[in-house]
Amino acid sequence: MATVAQDDYHIAIFCALGIESDAVCGVFDELFDTESLPWRKAAGDPNIYSVGRIGLHNVVLVHLSGIGKVASATAAASLCASFGKIQLALVVGVCAGSPSTLDGKDDIYLGDVIISTQVVQADFGRDNTDGFESKLVQEGNLGPPPAQIRAFLHKLQLKGTVSKLHAKTKAAVLSSCKQMGMILPDCATDLLFPSGYDHKHRSSLKTTVQCNICKNENTPSCLVSQRSSCSQIGCEIGLAQRRRSKEISHGPSIHFGQFCSTDSVRKNGKTRDKLIKDHSVIAFEMEGAGVYEKLPSIVIKGVCDYADSHKNKVWQEYAATTSAQCCRFVLEEWPSSLTRIAVQPSSTEPAITKKSEEWIYEDLKRSYLKSLDFQQLDSRLFTIQLPHPTTCSWIAQAPEFKSWLDPSEVDQHHRILWIRGKPGSGKSTLLKHIYESRSLYFPELTCAAYFFYGQGHELQKSPVGMLRSLMYQLFLDKPHLLDLFMDLYRPRQGELIAKRIWTFTELRQFFFDCVRRKHLGGSLFIIDALDECSRDDDAREVATFCEDLTHQAIQQDVPLFICLSIRYFPNIGIKKSIRLDLDKKLEHTIDLSCYIQDKLRTSDQGIAEDLLQKAKHVFLWAVLVVRSLNTACDEGANDEELADILESTPEELHKIFEKLLGPPGAINKSTRLILQLVLYSFRPLTAQSLYLLVKACETPEKIKSWSQSGMSSERLDNYITTTSRGLLEVHRQGSTARKAYVNVQFIHESVRDYLTTDKHLTTQTVTLQHDARTESSDLDLGKTIRGSFAVDFCHEEIAQTCIYSIKAAPKQPTGPFHDLQDYPQIKYALYAVLCHISKVIEPCKRTELLRAYARDFVDPILYSEQPASSFMGDALLRSVIDLYAPFDQSRHRRLQPSELAKLLKNILDDTEIISMNKALQSKCRYEDALFAACRAKWKKGVAILLDGGAQIVLNKDDNVLHFTMRCLVHSEDIQRNAVYEAIAELLVDAAAARGQSLAPPCGADLVPLVVACRFASDELVTKLLKAGADPNVTDPEWGFSLSVAILLRRYEIARLLLHFGADPNGSECESWPPLAYAVQLGRTDLVQLLLECEADPNVCVSPTSTVLIYAIEHVHVDIARLLLEHKANPAMHPAVGLQNAWKAIWHFKYDANLFNDEFQYLNRILKFGPSIEEAVPKIRQHYQELFRDIGLQNDGSSVSSLPRYITETGERARARSGIKSKEFSASNYQAPYGSWFPNSRMFD
Repeated sequence: MATVAQDDYHIAIFCALGIESDAVCGVFDELFDTESLPWRKAAGDPNIYSVGRIGLHNVVLVHLSGIGKVASATAAASLCASFGKIQLALVVGVCAGSPSTLDGKDDIYLGDVIISTQVVQADFGRDNTDGFESKLVQEGNLGPPPAQIRAFLHKLQLKGTVSKLHAKTKAAVLSSCKQMGMILPDCATDLLFPSGYDHKHRSSLKTTVQCNICKNENTPSCLVSQRSSCSQIGCEIGLAQRRRSKEISHGPSIHFGQFCSTDSVRKNGKTRDKLIKDHSVIAFEMEGAGVYEKLPSIVIKGVCDYADSHKNKVWQEYAATTSAQCCRFVLEEWPSSLTRIAVQPSSTEPAITKKSEEWIYEDLKRSYLKSLDFQQLDSRLFTIQLPHPTTCSWIAQAPEFKSWLDPSEVDQHHRILWIRGKPGSGKSTLLKHIYESRSLYFPELTCAAYFFYGQGHELQKSPVGMLRSLMYQLFLDKPHLLDLFMDLYRPRQGELIAKRIWTFTELRQFFFDCVRRKHLGGSLFIIDALDECSRDDDAREVATFCEDLTHQAIQQDVPLFICLSIRYFPNIGIKKSIRLDLDKKLEHTIDLSCYIQDKLRTSDQGIAEDLLQKAKHVFLWAVLVVRSLNTACDEGANDEELADILESTPEELHKIFEKLLGPPGAINKSTRLILQLVLYSFRPLTAQSLYLLVKACETPEKIKSWSQSGMSSERLDNYITTTSRGLLEVHRQGSTARKAYVNVQFIHESVRDYLTTDKHLTTQTVTLQHDARTESSDLDLGKTIRGSFAVDFCHEEIAQTCIYSIKAAPKQPTGPFHDLQDYPQIKYALYAVLCHISKVIEPCKRTELLRAYARDFVDPILYSEQPASSFMGDALLRSVIDLYAPFDQSRHRRLQPSELAKLLKNILDDTEIISMNKALQSKCRYEDALFAACRAKWKKGVAILLDGGAQIVLNKDDNVLHFTMRCLVHSEDIQRNAVYEAIAELLVDAAAARGQSLAPPCGADLVPLVVACRFASDELVTKLLKAGADPNVTDPEWGFSLSVAILLRRYEIARLLLHFGADPNGSECESWPPLAYAVQLGRTDLVQLLLECEADPNVCVSPTSTVLIYAIEHVHVDIARLLLEHKANPAMHPAVGLQNAWKAIWHFKYDANLFNDEFQYLNRILKFGPSIEEAVPKIRQHYQELFRDIGLQNDGSSVSSLPRYITETGERARARSGIKSKEFSASNYQAPYGSWFPNSRMFD
């Protein structure tokens, strides 16, 4: 052990719990024996220490006497007495975490590590009559950390450092858990419940213990429930608003943010949310503030719970390990006084240089996974109710199921199980049971599941979404497949892989490649509800994919199993599969009977048997009727009355819906609107926004925020159920939900079918009574309307509701932007109002709605957290144009481009709308809208604006044409380049038609013609030249237009420039003329083109070299011939001529006749012979002697050493013969930049 003095310890780590200390001790490279240390603690120091080395740091570990700020502050003060040179204190261990980061972009999961940027004492303040008020920094609360800590945190948050921390922490955690034999927590236990859903016994659950203390919603939880897990007391997993979507093997994420440090354990979700909102914190702990006051410190803790009542200790050990391992690698970034020579690195610590590529690769892996992930990837799975106890387990004994798994029968069905059934019969529930029981039924297979969802996002009902989801799940379980995928689809030039849009063909091909190469291994794919694909052709495409994939798997002997479910319509078949008709299974009837017996609140067996018979295997029908009978039972109905109700209940499912909803003409407007909103909203609506939108239509003059509504969660659920006549249900969102909101959906997809296909609802004309809203509104919907659920009528009513909501938008900002978190209905209205207007078919109705929207226009950008656009002027038009930009990673648009184009044209053609908006009447008419359309890459929108009279202001540097050309410069995507080029062509054509000059403004940093020569097609260059662009322009960055074309070998563009008058000799400010570039590139065609346009053949490339010399030196024989034919002077300088001839003859590689003039000139000096043929041997011999005289080697490498000698020899010969030399003047020559490529950056 090395002898380490007390003053050599510069790092301190504080741990409050034993599991935290154990985890930290595990990252020490060396632990010193405290008994043999040559020093002792300071007198009165009660602390217990462990000391040792982590990497290049001597570290003292402080074992706290307990939890809380008092214990940590006391320990920190005593530490300073014994160790006076501590520079950094780390508080390491476990903490409670927020569900997500403050910006909502990243979820925080159990096991993730949070590094403090500041510590806040939330319990330090005043308890006033109106609530608790925290003290400010100037009143004694904790302030920001010292400057050195802030600078260090800035370094840690750099993208490269975070990637490195994540990669190293992930590898170290997995290795440490394996070495310690730690059993990793089950991802299924990482559940985030709504903040108001407490951890307590539930009296409604028959499977749990009944508790008289906490059986009601408003009673506190009992001690037994506080010490029990969620599964033990029966917390409803289906109510979880988020489940973990990533596997443990993905490693902990690392987040930076403020810690809330208090002296109490946080076990209240509502209090947690309030603290997050009030103090902008993302984690909760108890020791940080005590150390923070005494020492420069950082808190590094792993999340083990969500600070709610569902707290448990399952994740504590893993969270302690992740924080300890992260702490080790944070210390690697902290400067040390030790040296690597003095300290032997741990054998488990790889050198950074060896790991740098691994860090980059891990970061790239995460980008690929992100490109496949989407927000609702697994939400449908969690909205399907778990099967009733004792049901569905029969599937394992079903003959079809056994045959599916039997290898001897594989040729008959190719391992495809095809489950069919009526709508509402329970297919999805059965498939969820198979998925949840995968470890029991398929212990050796990797399982991935996808549940199509007709009510969801576009990706949730498309084949591409299915393949992305399946691949995402497979890559988490089989990382080697991700490596193969990355190798097959490498990033394109300039592409951010995380934003790549995958096609069905690409993803499909990868699955087939995996099977063909036998990389897939044993796998099971569960695919539910093919009938909920957005199109029948999509469903057939999925079926064909499964059929072809299993066929190839059989050929390659790969055990691939696929389980599909679908209704009887659309009629889609697979040639080789085993079919299970759910309606015809006796076991399914028994399941239905068990459900009825358990849920029906009457003991009359006759009613139960009649109900089972009338259900006809449809579970949903039974659920609705049981609910109806139980309601009657609660109201006092006897068995005879219940039997009458059952007798009058129709047997068809759609008749049940009709009975619940009532006759079409009797549907009140609230029921109609709430169903319309769920049916045709452009994104899933939360329960809060749905309620407020309905209220906005009922009483537009009394629109309130959510906090003013006075609605509790229970009352809200009851309102939605009652208003929708039981056809809607409130559901918690899937694993990627970041807010404590709930979504609303139909109780079953068959409800949507009923509302959209029943002719009485979609085509019948009914009469509405005029109410105060209809009579006073600017938009009279008329006395008669189409069917309540006709598509265009639904969008018309929703659009009007959105307009009512927008009128109530708050006009005073509450921060950097108008915060609408308390106005979810306005957020949706701003998001979707134009989308709904565009779906209205009748032109007059659409025009009236657009006018109403323009009359009360509110710029959506003012209510967005995104930075405001620089194109703010034409906000009304921009609100339309912004819809063209894809709104999420999947690149799906809310509206089709053709619909947007029609909407934009409607606005531009309506003089009344234009007259309402002063910005649209400005001098620079529609200029900002034109900018926005160019930025959105919307060619059609640009054309519509130009046709509508949009101004193109070209006499300023930041004009729209320059903006488009800059986009062309910076875009590396070929498709984007084509769009920007097409937009530029539109702008040039419009400018030319209006007679506008294309000359760049004085001092412009970009010249469109030069940029087009470099980046664009011949067509754009032609349009610019025809529109009057000067061909003799020089761009400050790229150079002279013709030189750019020559350097890029663009013959046609060079020809065009010369045709329109470009100077073949280039610009005076250019170091090299165009001919020099052409010769240097060895392009005979370009040289000939320039010479034919009278380019000077005697231009120089250096004070002692011409283009002819350069051509000779680089064996460009054809170019040398062209130059000589166009009267290039081979002897502009005697030294040049001598050197030229010597090189040609010495190498003897050229046509000697080319240099006959040179030979004659040289021969007159040296008298070697009458002809070249006779003179060559003599010349070679002569120069060999010269080489020997001056000590040079007899090879071509000596050429560069001869000029001075040859010059002197030539001068002596001329003196004897009396020949006068032609002097070379270099006084006006501008030397190149030390390179043959003065504009070499053109090739970057």
